[in-house]
Amino acid sequence: MQIHTAQHPLIPFPLNGYLTANAIYLRAAAEMYDFCEAEDLAEAWAYLWEHWYRPARWILWARSSCAEISFWRTTMGIERHWRLIKAELKGQLISVGGAMVHLAKKTVPG
Repeated sequence: MQIHTAQHPLIPFPLNGYLTANAIYLRAAAEMYDFCEAEDLAEAWAYLWEHWYRPARWILWARSSCAEISFWRTTMGIERHWRLIKAELKGQLISVGGAMVHLAKKTVPG
């Protein structure tokens, strides 16, 4: 479900390119339904449909339901990402600059 909240028509989807908001919704709902069906979780699907995946609820939490990408959600995501990085590197580095150098060395080839 975590990926469902982050998908947006302005963000390309791996292998499929850009999807419409409706295509993202249909794909996410079908994916969750298929998972619940495969795992024999009928009650879980009933809960998820009623509280998360029916159209009236989807628009409340899914990024794809807005025409533009929300600045606030993006900022929260970035802040969460930095918290994870700081937790991973806790005690190893003393500054954000040090974290940037560490990440660059881990991710940039050569």
